[in-house]
Parts: sequence; structure tokens; C-alpha cells
Amino acid sequence: MADLYEKKILAELIKRQRKKLSLTQEELAEKIDLSTQHLSKIENGHSIPSLETFLKLMQVLNIDLNLINPDIQLYKDERRTEIIRYIKTAADSEIKFILDILETTLSYKNSFRT
Repeated sequence: MADLYEKKILAELIKRQRKKLSLTQEELAEKIDLSTQHLSKIENGHSIPSLETFLKLMQVLNIDLNLINPDIQLYKDERRTEIIRYIKTAADSEIKFILDILETTLSYKNSFRT
């Protein structure tokens, strides 16, 4: 669970970026399908967004995840290496299955970019 310091940093980042984009809480809440009250709690550090809400916020507010936590880039590099290592040894049927999952995931992710 995030500590109070992390919640306040995330809250301030979301609020600052929303204002930078000249969005009201109501407008942002509508874009991410969230109640204004819940968004207010997030912006005040009283609530932590779900992963789905967090990702929607990052996308709508154009916030680079690397600004949230510099360790994310290192983690992404390690995960890429792990995926490549697995694919090199996978059977053709496993590669097809992996590709199907990846395409489905990316399609779902891109459905939020409207």
C-alpha cells in the first residue's frame, strides 16, 4: 500500500497536470468515467486510484510513467529481456499464443485512446 508521502505526490501530480491542461475536475472525471467526488479524493490524497483508473489518468493527462517512478524504465528493460529470452526458446504454438495475447492487450489498451 502506498504511504502518505507517495499518495500526496501522486495527488499533486494529477491535480497540477489537470490544471495545466485547463480541465475541471468534472471534465476529467467524465473522460475517465469516474465520479467527481472520487477524483477529488484522489487529488487530495485521500484515495488511491485503481490500476485501471490510474492508467486512464496517465493517458488522459499525458503523464509519462517514468516521471512517476524512475525504476519503471529499468523494470521495463528487464521485462523485455525476459520476454525475448522466452520467445527464443518457445515452440511455434506458444509464440502464436503469445502474439494473440499481445494483440488483444494492445487492442484493449488502444480502445482508451479516443
